[in-house]
Amino acid sequence: ATRFVDPALGFALGWNYWFNWAITLAVDISTAALVTEFWLPDMPGWIFSLVALLLIFLINITSVKSFGETE
Repeated sequence: ATRFVDPALGFALGWNYWFNWAITLAVDISTAALVTEFWLPDMPGWIFSLVALLLIFLINITSVKSFGETE
């Protein structure tokens, strides 16, 4: 968009892209907590959120080959 239209459009699209993935990550973690609370209602949701966040973090710090195998 920056190359073909305008630098301002490229800037706005870049921030929209970042915001989209930031919100998507938060929604995925919250959903993991809600789904697992169905089977284990006595455990607090923040534990499942923390486990999901750690799992995503561990997948992202591994090599590209390991990440591809996980996907």
